[in-house]
Amino acid sequence: MTSKIGLVGAGRMMQMAHLPGLLQIGGVQLVAIADVDVELAQRVAAAYNIPRVYESSEALVTSEPELDGVLVVTPQMHHAVACLPVLEQGIPVFLEKPLEATLEKGREIVEARQRSGAIMVIGYNKRYDPAYLAAEAILRSGELGELFYAQIHAFGGVWRAGAQTLGEISLDEEPQPPGSPPKLELRNTKTYPVEFEWVEGWIHDVNLARGLFGEAQKVLYASNEEPRLALVEFERARVFFEVGLVAYAGSPFDEKVAAHCRNGRLDLCFPAPLAFRQPTELKISTHSSVRTPHLEYKESFVEELVHFLRCITGREQPRTTAEDALQDLELCFEIVEAGRA
Repeated sequence: MTSKIGLVGAGRMMQMAHLPGLLQIGGVQLVAIADVDVELAQRVAAAYNIPRVYESSEALVTSEPELDGVLVVTPQMHHAVACLPVLEQGIPVFLEKPLEATLEKGREIVEARQRSGAIMVIGYNKRYDPAYLAAEAILRSGELGELFYAQIHAFGGVWRAGAQTLGEISLDEEPQPPGSPPKLELRNTKTYPVEFEWVEGWIHDVNLARGLFGEAQKVLYASNEEPRLALVEFERARVFFEVGLVAYAGSPFDEKVAAHCRNGRLDLCFPAPLAFRQPTELKISTHSSVRTPHLEYKESFVEELVHFLRCITGREQPRTTAEDALQDLELCFEIVEAGRA
């Protein structure tokens, strides 16, 4: 069976993560791409043999009546305008996280999805990582005993890990001498509002915490200084977030989770998101051993798309839903408000 897929958004995440992911999956036909930057969309379409280009998601779904699903990968503040026309047609949507930039727009998306009954999967790729899934199963099994406390640390770093967008490779570029250091990805020195930081970046960690430790009960403490700090009571553990854009220029990607239990400790150490074929490390420590289970490696960006396609065909139910993503958005804003108190 071939799934006919439309794309909305021709920017860097579509180019660096989702198009490479789709190309690894058999039985996918890319029928059209839409972007307000039509020239960029045309360049991407030419590079990936996508036959048709549109200027908006509305034009795409109106002109392509046989779509099986649509991937929406646009900046967060454009998510509602991009996906609402698709949901209104009842077409399944894969939406790159976060749900939206504001609670109001996020609720609009959820209401539209519920009215239409359309399938919707939110792109929290870490929730599809084999190491994360193994960690979730271990914590839920109780083999390490009662959960006490967890730490989530995310200071950024070279997240692209060399991944390039269309046209970034130049034939005129001088070759690097053997043994020379790699080019550094400099930290973006632009100052972002704290809300934007949480919703754009650390919402991954909020969603991760809810997956591992249950629903949030109360924000006990938060600081909006850098690094951003928050102590949150979840159903199964108290969790301390230590996040922020504080990594030095060119530093390795720095994101990890530590879960402290009565009989041991579980650690997850994530590679740079776009370091394809670099597995997440899972380590389990007890009084008698330290082990790193051997896991079949699967790329999380590919696995979330496979899941979406299986949801379209009815073989699976959405794991990271719009309703779930709205709760993440609400918790992010609650943390920011607590930091202002």
